[in-house]
Order: sequence, then structure tokens, then C-alpha cells
Amino acid sequence: MSLSPCAPRSIVESTPSVRASVTVLQGNAGQQIVETAAKRGADLIVIGSRGNSGLKEMFLGSVSPYVIKHTDKAILVIK
Repeated sequence: MSLSPCAPRSIVESTPSVRASVTVLQGNAGQQIVETAAKRGADLIVIGSRGNSGLKEMFLGSVSPYVIKHTDKAILVIK
């Protein structure tokens, strides 16, 4: 999946009353989310959940359970 270069700016600008940022990083997604939230002093992590289960989750892993287990930040999981 590719993200339009204008999409992050559009997302942040559409909610001026909420201080938010969009960052694109490479690496292990869960680890990057946890580390970036800690470095930036995030109040809340909003993350999606695909609902993988069974063998698919075992082989592909799952980002939201990793983040939940490895952060002390508040988390909102969207299904």
C-alpha cells in the first residue's frame, strides 16, 4: 500500500484542534510505533487491527498486540 505524499499533511490539517503528527518509518512496525511514541512523549497511540488470527497471526505477527504489550501509553485500537 502506498501513501500519497500529500496525505499526511491533509490528515493533520483536517483536525486543527488536535495536535497530531504523521511519521513514515521503516522497520518492525510495532517496535517503531512503541519507540516513536516514547521519544515524542505521546499521550495516545491510535492503531488499527486487522483481526488476524490463528496461523496467519502466528506467521505474520500482529502489530496491535505487540504495541499493547510493550508500551505504557494509552492505546485506542480501531477495528
